[in-house]
Amino acid sequence: GQLAQLARATDPAAIFLTIGGNDIGFAGIVTECFVRDCAPNRAVYLTRIGGRSWADTYEKVSGVVNSKAAVAERGGRLIPLIVSPYPDPFWDSSRGACNTSGISAKTLVALFSLSWTGDVGFSRDEIEAGKQILTALNGRIEASVREARDQGIPVYFAAGTQGFATAHSICEEDSYFVRLTPATAISSNPIPARKQELFHP
Repeated sequence: GQLAQLARATDPAAIFLTIGGNDIGFAGIVTECFVRDCAPNRAVYLTRIGGRSWADTYEKVSGVVNSKAAVAERGGRLIPLIVSPYPDPFWDSSRGACNTSGISAKTLVALFSLSWTGDVGFSRDEIEAGKQILTALNGRIEASVREARDQGIPVYFAAGTQGFATAHSICEEDSYFVRLTPATAISSNPIPARKQELFHP
C-alpha cells in the first residue's frame, strides 16, 4: 500500500498529502451536483464532515517516514508532512451557472446510469453549496493538522492555496482543473473508469 511505498522512499525532503475527499464521498457529491440538484442536500454532506479528524493518519504516515531508525540514519532530521487543502474549483456564484451545455443532457445522464432531472451542470445554488462544503472540509483538515502537531507530529497545513485557481476555475476554458462538462464526461466514457480524473487540478 501507500505506507509501504513511503517506507521505501529514499530520504525525501517532505511528504505532501491531500486527504479527506474520499472519506466524505466527494466523487459522489460532484456527480450528484452535476446531473441533479445537490444544493438541497448540503446539510447531509456537511454532516459527513462533522467532527472528522485525520490526525491519526498523519501520525501513521509520520511514524513510517520518521521511525527511530530512519531519523537516526538521517542524523536526526525529521521529514515534514505538508497537508494541502482542497482548492476551490468554482468561480463566484454571482457569475451564474457553469458547464451546463455542449451535449444532450439525456445522453450524458444515461452514461451515469441516473434518472434525468434536467439539471446538468452547476447552478448558482450548487456552486454556493460546493463552496460551503469545501470550506467545512478544509476547516476540519486544518483542525486535524493542529491536533497532530499538538501530539508532536511534524505536520503543516498549506494555508492560502485554496484560491490558487482564481480566474482559472472549473467553469472556464483555461481551467487549472480537469474540467467536468457534458462534453468531457462523454469523452471520458466508460464511467466510472475515468471519472475520478475529472474535476481534479
